[in-house]
Amino acid sequence: MQAQFLTPLFVVAVSLAASAQVHAQPLSPHADSIEATVDNADLVFVATIEKFDFKVPARDRPGYNSTIVIEETLKISYLQEEDYQGMSMFLPYPAEDLEDWQKRRARLLILYDDYHPDACNVIELVPGKMEIMTADFKLLRNPEQVIKAARETVLRMPLAIKRINTVRLSVPRKIVEETEWEPYYDTGGHLVLTVSADKRLEKRALTYIRSESYMNRYEGVKALRYFKSSKNIALLKSLFKDPGVTLSYYPGPGKELGTETKDYAVRAVVHQILKSWKVDVEKPVIRTKVKK
Repeated sequence: MQAQFLTPLFVVAVSLAASAQVHAQPLSPHADSIEATVDNADLVFVATIEKFDFKVPARDRPGYNSTIVIEETLKISYLQEEDYQGMSMFLPYPAEDLEDWQKRRARLLILYDDYHPDACNVIELVPGKMEIMTADFKLLRNPEQVIKAARETVLRMPLAIKRINTVRLSVPRKIVEETEWEPYYDTGGHLVLTVSADKRLEKRALTYIRSESYMNRYEGVKALRYFKSSKNIALLKSLFKDPGVTLSYYPGPGKELGTETKDYAVRAVVHQILKSWKVDVEKPVIRTKVKK
């Protein structure tokens, strides 16, 4: 279902969805940076709910058709000549939430995706309740900070670009102290943040690659796959002897002893990226057996 535009005005929606993502025990939560969210949204608005349809929603998509009044438009198509003042869209939220927002005239940050209109997301702009993170790991709790970050993201994105690739990075514990994410670190987990693959990510990747941290080098190399250049090709080649290693144990059949190996993850990813860039290189040593 396409959104129905009521009166022109300029808007884009933002949403930071933090949802649990299972890799293995312990669980690690996942969140989208505000930049990645805005970059890949079609419309972003600061708005209030005027009314919504109380009809029973369809089984396959809980939620209600709603009409919003737009306070500020942050993002629309660069081909759109006029802004929007109001809009009708499907909001996939319980009736009690929509009714509460409507009665209180709550300021909302709304993210709309042309390709997935039923997955529209909403964030209530309330100080103290918000835990939204930027791509440079800055935690935002103030509505005006979030709106400002969204505006700046829109200004950075090239007009003709509709979607942008993303990369996931591990967030240091000190960043998420006293947030909903901190308890995961007590059990060995960590927050995984999605960020846009833009020039700022390339700068971070180059810093990570020069880090003494094995994990940072690994994430830096993975992020660099979107930034092919002669300088980056030379840098990746220099990592064919990266010392970072993970010990892995593969149990043998029955009562037989298994095999313990040293796995060089940075080298493996470097080789994958260079091959994808059509760079002719020999495969480095990425796994060795541990002698007993």
